[in-house]
Amino acid sequence: MSYHNDMIEVISQNSNKLELILEMSNLVLQTEVSFTKGDLDLFVSGVCWYSNEFQNAIIEVKGHSGLVAHYKRHQLSKYKKQFPKAKQFVCYGKDKSLEFENFSFLSEEDLSY
Repeated sequence: MSYHNDMIEVISQNSNKLELILEMSNLVLQTEVSFTKGDLDLFVSGVCWYSNEFQNAIIEVKGHSGLVAHYKRHQLSKYKKQFPKAKQFVCYGKDKSLEFENFSFLSEEDLSY
């Protein structure tokens, strides 16, 4: 299994920690979801803490921070168009560790620099 796939597995197994990052509860995670113009690493559904309404989130997983710029340029706009109401995140490994705490999650707002 690749580091990328291992990261997806670790994220999937830590939904309680993921709730804090996404600010959502009652998470349902789907991995490697296909749609007409590509696939998603993680598609998450749950209840938004603030609106108490059903919400979706997309998490694109990257092995290291150098791939974040590619995501921002080529994938974020595609996902926003396909899933306009979904929260958007990119996750990358700070090192080759498979500890959840060594993954960095950036929201769409974090990428607007």
